Amino acid sequence: MVGIRPVPCVAHFYEPILKVLGELTQYQANVFIPVTEELHCRILRALGIDPEDLAQYGTPEEGWCPKGRGNPIGLQRKIVISYQRLHFRHPYTVKGGPLGHWALTPEGVARARELTPVPEPRVGAEPNLTAKFFDKRLKESKTLLPLIRQTIRAKLPVSASSSLLIEDHLQNCLLRLIHRDALRTRILEGLPIEEHHIAQWAVRSAFTDIRNDGTEPLARERFGARTQRERDRGETPEATATQTTPGEVKVVWEEEGTVLEVVDKNSPLSALAAEESLDFQTLWSKVEATVAAKTGTSQTLSVLKMRLEGRTLREIAEDLNVTRHIAASLLTKAKKVARDAWRNMHSEDTFTRPLF
Repeated sequence: MVGIRPVPCVAHFYEPILKVLGELTQYQANVFIPVTEELHCRILRALGIDPEDLAQYGTPEEGWCPKGRGNPIGLQRKIVISYQRLHFRHPYTVKGGPLGHWALTPEGVARARELTPVPEPRVGAEPNLTAKFFDKRLKESKTLLPLIRQTIRAKLPVSASSSLLIEDHLQNCLLRLIHRDALRTRILEGLPIEEHHIAQWAVRSAFTDIRNDGTEPLARERFGARTQRERDRGETPEATATQTTPGEVKVVWEEEGTVLEVVDKNSPLSALAAEESLDFQTLWSKVEATVAAKTGTSQTLSVLKMRLEGRTLREIAEDLNVTRHIAASLLTKAKKVARDAWRNMHSEDTFTRPLF
């Protein structure tokens, strides 16, 4: 027994009826709601009574019973009488509507709004700083969106064949960043957020889009995509897919067997990809020479090159026959040496930002 409380009288149900009907009608007048067992239960709950356990308040002889027209009167009968009195004593409820249906008058709707507390603003709710950042940056910058589109086109030739795919990649990137409030830490710490940073995040987000699309039925049949479980079992198809128009397409796989991009070998953008590869090889030769001259060891270059080839930390540790912690330390050292090498050659190079 939770405790015994006085049996509510008819007048106690005035406000609960108005609140519940206002909520169910979305505070619209002359919208009729069927009178059901559930409606009675909602009104009782609005009064703070649990309709599933009336025995905790008292006995049926005392009035704690759902139905009954005699002595004592049941709670549901009191609710009906209360609704009728709201019409005769106050013009809050509609009389003469469809049988078994209740509704509020305009005056009843106004009274229901007065009884319904206005939700207070959430205390301590943190604003989405990433959303505010993009709202301000997109208004101020006319070059951000074109740069993102251009970067995605350069990295993903097949997506570049359709402007719709480019826009999908762009919008999905913004949605992911805003949903996670991904830039919050950078903003609070006052770190710079350059446009080329956002463009690179868009490319990574586009890779995620491609991997997700790789499990679609069309991609499975046309591009040979497989689920992660299938790839783990070694059920990876051949890299070359079927003949399409205008030319042959090729699926580019990562070492784990994940579809990274579908490249049209006859696309004019393939030349751009080749040019980027050549630029990278030239730049890598310079980094290699500078690092070798500074450290005199090949281990740093080996770790750095394995990382650039997409090796995971575990794979690097296995290749070097060291623990994962040592591999992580070597990788950190390699990155630092590469940054120092970049700064040394930056004055004689035309590039404006580091690779690492």
